[in-house]
Amino acid sequence: MKRAIARLLYLLCVHLVALAVLTPAAPRHWYSDKLWWAGTAVIGLSTALDAHSTCLGIAHGGYETNFFIAGTRSCATVGGFEAGAFVYWTGFHALEWHLTHDSGKFPRVFGLVVIPTAAAASHGSAAIHNYGLDRSYESPGIPAALRERLVRP
Repeated sequence: MKRAIARLLYLLCVHLVALAVLTPAAPRHWYSDKLWWAGTAVIGLSTALDAHSTCLGIAHGGYETNFFIAGTRSCATVGGFEAGAFVYWTGFHALEWHLTHDSGKFPRVFGLVVIPTAAAASHGSAAIHNYGLDRSYESPGIPAALRERLVRP
């Protein structure tokens, strides 16, 4: 009797292992996808650098010229706006992951690159401009945000 039960358990284990090997794996979750986290890091870095560079301009007597928070001289307002921008871009990035994660390799990688690239283009280019990295030949004492009237004195 013990031998029959052992054989039955052995066959059951063999069938379960075979089923596990033949069954397609469930799709990974967004939080285990390294490309998603890389895109989120790009979004976070670009929005944080934009907020920091704008606050440097505000500290030198300027104010924000962004359409949504125009005229503010508060770094807290700028930080709150950029935190909202981070949530906005990350939400679209997560939605994009959910729509393209089970596609082929090219649509998946393309989908994971589009939203972080758009965020970096909008916020990262403003940060580069505010820090003056695009005009290093001009006087280093005046922040680029004031020179270029991105932040008004």
